[in-house]
Amino acid sequence: MNFGKLTHFDSVNVKGTWWPAGLARRKRSGTLHINCTEKINLEVDGVFTRHHPFAPSLLFGPTNEETIFGETDDGIPVSLLKCFWTQHDGARTTYLANMALTGVHVRALSAVKFQSFFLSFTGLDAWAAQSPFRHEQASDDTWTVSYTDPPDLKVTVPQRRLSLYLRCAGSTEARPTAVTMAFGNSVWVEPETPVSWRAFDELSGDILGLFTVLIGSPAITRQVGGVMKVHQRRPTTKASSRTRNGMVHVFRPHVKGFEVEEFSTPELLFPRPVLGERFEAVCRDWFKTTKVLRGMYRVLFSEMRTRSRYLEPRFFHFAQCLESLHRKAISRGGGKHLPKRRFKSWLRRVDGSLPKRMPKGMADAIRRVLPQANEFSFQDRLRSLFELLETDTASHITTDVGRFVQAIRDTRNLFTHLEPRKKSFAFPKHQWFAAIDKMQMLLLIHILKLCGLPEAEIRERMRGLPRFRTPPL
Repeated sequence: MNFGKLTHFDSVNVKGTWWPAGLARRKRSGTLHINCTEKINLEVDGVFTRHHPFAPSLLFGPTNEETIFGETDDGIPVSLLKCFWTQHDGARTTYLANMALTGVHVRALSAVKFQSFFLSFTGLDAWAAQSPFRHEQASDDTWTVSYTDPPDLKVTVPQRRLSLYLRCAGSTEARPTAVTMAFGNSVWVEPETPVSWRAFDELSGDILGLFTVLIGSPAITRQVGGVMKVHQRRPTTKASSRTRNGMVHVFRPHVKGFEVEEFSTPELLFPRPVLGERFEAVCRDWFKTTKVLRGMYRVLFSEMRTRSRYLEPRFFHFAQCLESLHRKAISRGGGKHLPKRRFKSWLRRVDGSLPKRMPKGMADAIRRVLPQANEFSFQDRLRSLFELLETDTASHITTDVGRFVQAIRDTRNLFTHLEPRKKSFAFPKHQWFAAIDKMQMLLLIHILKLCGLPEAEIRERMRGLPRFRTPPL
């Protein structure tokens, strides 16, 4: 089984031998089903223990999660992490795995270090706009195809102590009647020192977020892998001792319901040919923003990738992302009216002026609410985000900034408090979808500006793409 050719959109069944980590004497034959768009599950013959599989004290009890090791029929080691049993019919037992690592045996992710790793995802080939194959027409019915080796695009990110490489590779397959050619681009990450699983996970998310912004559409993982170094006291099997340092492929289920949109190079927001030599500066500025905006990015990009089933939570998520963006990256002093020391001094004076006789609990309630007076309101933050835009850019989002800001605030508050204000300017339901689209556009504009791209160019690029060329609200 060549796991290197398997993407997260493929489905495969792998036969082999499986056992609980540390209990190789309990080996069982079984089949691993990998389908990252749905789930990863393992079916084994019999059970791993002599106890009933649904007994509370079972190794894989309903409150326990365990690691399962395996070896495919062609000798490839596999680790299934955070496994739970889901079904037992007497002859076969089914386990659900949250993650599969092929090419290594590892009990826990804390033992993992990546010396380098790679990512490939939707939209990357169109963004890179490069192919290793060159076609020339030799005659009316004959074409000549040559293979070139495109040079790697290297980007150094000093603040993260790593280098990014955009690499393109191709392959051919000869058949009696035809020759099939395929190629793909991938982003390789080479840190100065091996990184932990947590750092690998964060960097992978940061890179996907970067290309989501540059593409203007969610980037969905196709393949993830790398050169892994595992720190274990002793190898679990002969197979694992041979592969403790080597290429590993990572498979994790996606959330159901994501939409895969493929665009051509001219349909992308900022493809490589448009950025040119600016790409390195954009990367460096992007990684600066991830230090303070990673939490917001996770919410934003997960919502872009897997849309909420209902418009209410989707609206709420984008509204909160706008507030977080202003608080963390746009406003000075975190969006507070006074510096912390001055406000504490002011707060003590206000507290000392409170009447001594007040209804029970009222003084504590006032002291609890007063610290919020130093915070910008949600409406103030939205208004500030629009004030930082040029008039032409703001008019691409709304024809009335004041009304738009009030409508976002009142609609968000409607979802928060579950009852409208006496005088509410909330969007009517038929405008919720369009309002969400405009909030997403506002977020992308400010994020691209944080990456050092000129606002005028961002505006013109968006106006040239149909998915951003919607009427202003």
